[in-house]
Amino acid sequence: MLVHEVLTPGYVASRPEQFQRFAARYHTTTRQLADLAREARPPLLVLYHYSALSPDELLSEMLSAYAGHFVVGRDLDVY
Repeated sequence: MLVHEVLTPGYVASRPEQFQRFAARYHTTTRQLADLAREARPPLLVLYHYSALSPDELLSEMLSAYAGHFVVGRDLDVY
């Protein structure tokens, strides 16, 4: 299992320029995480500490970029 944080590009673009620079350095976009997960090939990818304009945006971004099994994690979930 790989547990990883993720931000959607739309969310990042909606934030102030200072945050965008911070996010580019210290956070992972959906595309970047999809690339990382394809290389790591975890049986399950758990998205956590995520930010998106909407839950649908997060799911759509990940589904379009990553074909592996993933879930959107929530506090106290068990996998």
